[in-house]
Amino acid sequence: MIKRFVTQDNPFGYLIEATLGKNELYVEITAWRVTATGDEPPTEVPEDCREIMFKGSVKWDGCSNYSFGPCAEDEHSCLMHFCEPQHALDIGKALVHAYEMSRDLLGDKADSYADWTV
Repeated sequence: MIKRFVTQDNPFGYLIEATLGKNELYVEITAWRVTATGDEPPTEVPEDCREIMFKGSVKWDGCSNYSFGPCAEDEHSCLMHFCEPQHALDIGKALVHAYEMSRDLLGDKADSYADWTV
């Protein structure tokens, strides 16, 4: 199962994709910063209109791991460049959305003792 969500946290937003893992105990997350869109928020964004922001996973117990930046395919990459404080806040908002989507996909398997809210 895959969920997609486009935030409106910056002029174009973030496309966030959440995919339930094979054993259904974790969710794989990929988020792109949308660099151009039409008038309506899209659920599909062409590759030439987005750039990778982070990839990672959220486990059933609420623990998560992320790689950030253009080299997010490399698990050892963690450099992220911001031009202003708001850009850092936008990433935080995107991460919160990733947690919410993960909790929804995990359903009953999500640890009820983990704090899944902000």
